[in-house]
Amino acid sequence: MTTGILLIGIGHKNYGCMAANLAMSLRANGCDLPITLITQADTITRLDEDYKALFTEIKEIPPHCYTLKDNETCYIKAKAHMDELTPYDYTLFIDADVIMINNHKINEVIASLKGIDFAVKNSGFKNYDSDDITADSKQWANLLEVKEAFGFTTEKIWNVHSEFIWWKKGHPLFAKWVENFENIRVKNIEFAGCIPDELPLWIAMCQLGVDCHQEMYHPTFWPMDSTKTMRLKDLTDDYCGVSIGGNRISEVQLTIYNNLVQIHALRMNMRYKFLQQPKRRWAPERHTY
Repeated sequence: MTTGILLIGIGHKNYGCMAANLAMSLRANGCDLPITLITQADTITRLDEDYKALFTEIKEIPPHCYTLKDNETCYIKAKAHMDELTPYDYTLFIDADVIMINNHKINEVIASLKGIDFAVKNSGFKNYDSDDITADSKQWANLLEVKEAFGFTTEKIWNVHSEFIWWKKGHPLFAKWVENFENIRVKNIEFAGCIPDELPLWIAMCQLGVDCHQEMYHPTFWPMDSTKTMRLKDLTDDYCGVSIGGNRISEVQLTIYNNLVQIHALRMNMRYKFLQQPKRRWAPERHTY
């Protein structure tokens, strides 16, 4: 059985740079698993040979993985196709806008997932027969509209965060995830000019009765995970990585990310450092979310 890490960096060149930062941070933390980068040739033109060497393989993404049935470009849809893109029996996917903390904790996290068929970062769940579900309840779409469109009754509505996913190849959840992207059936909140990937994912989990392996599973940190301002020293014991996902990011979180870039680049003796800015400054489709 093979185990490896899958990263996706498509579209804007900054996604290629962030994927390289993530691979660099994995290697700096002593992670020796193979790393496959799914990308486009134009996305990685800023990477020199030292950065490219961090990846075990670099593969061009097939166009059907980032287009909808009407040929509309939807880069976020690529996540739903990860089962067909991965060469591994067990795969860990991490969003390109995550970077590892310099604590080697990623190796402990991977070891803890051995033998598990599916795991995803999440903030718990609520049931469809709960009194908490009202006419105004939303999770990337109106929950009652989803319930009616898909015929749900008492299913668990998992609040998933797709920046960190582990799975066994061939898991049926992915085919259903793709199917839901192609036929979402409800009016969704627009994300990056497309369908938010977590909506068809949690609907697929409802359809197949798939649960997260652990409730409130947060191996990586995103600012919405805490009501407190968290600095790097506050994160080291509990998290393996830090995300700068979202179109806006606090100066504290951005500073943590860029400091980690410099720490890992120095450790790995890299000539260039790919420091980042909030996505709303360079990605016009990310002005809302």
